[in-house]
Amino acid sequence: AIFGRRSNLSAFLSTALVAVASYTIVPFLNPYFVANVGFTEQQLPLLYVAGGVLTFLISWPVGRLSDKFGKVKVYAVMSALLMPSTLAVTTIGLTPFAIATGIFVSYMVLSAGRRVPAAAVIASSVSPKERAGFLSFNTSVQQLSSGLSAAGAGLLLTQIKGEPMQGFGTVGIIATVAAVLAAVLLSQVKSSAMPVSAEQNSLPLAGLVAPKTVSANSPESK
Repeated sequence: AIFGRRSNLSAFLSTALVAVASYTIVPFLNPYFVANVGFTEQQLPLLYVAGGVLTFLISWPVGRLSDKFGKVKVYAVMSALLMPSTLAVTTIGLTPFAIATGIFVSYMVLSAGRRVPAAAVIASSVSPKERAGFLSFNTSVQQLSSGLSAAGAGLLLTQIKGEPMQGFGTVGIIATVAAVLAAVLLSQVKSSAMPVSAEQNSLPLAGLVAPKTVSANSPESK
């Protein structure tokens, strides 16, 4: 039943495209920032600390906004905001530390924030009784797509020792197109009768516990 519905297939393809949009870029940020932007290996952890802290702070508000204004709409807005950051982080050259850090952090925060409404839409596309099987296969799709995305992007990149990395701008364009296609497919995903909120999905173990229903004859309903 999971594979027989068009909505579920759109959800799986959306998951794959969101993975492509992220994992064509993320694995190569470290070498790119060292070879092209002029960062040292010792400076790289500062980027991830700043990005991690701000991502932690923004995920919950993004979930609240998704529940209030619509998950697909918020995903589209986040993706639109992410486009210039994606193109900037994949084409930036020698840049002052503060500016480069701002570009890197904006990319990390918006990329993570985009995944909150996307995951909520996908998780809410099936009923609770099918959700565990659906999410287990969806996770497999995500992992496979992530690995293939990184491998494919690696084929487009070239670097001679001591020289700047070439081809990352092309990878950024591919990631941007994948994000746009994911937004189109997410709009085709139909919610089940008992959806998972984006706010819940932005928290640990989101989607693993189905909403509790109370029978009209149970003591809790009285």
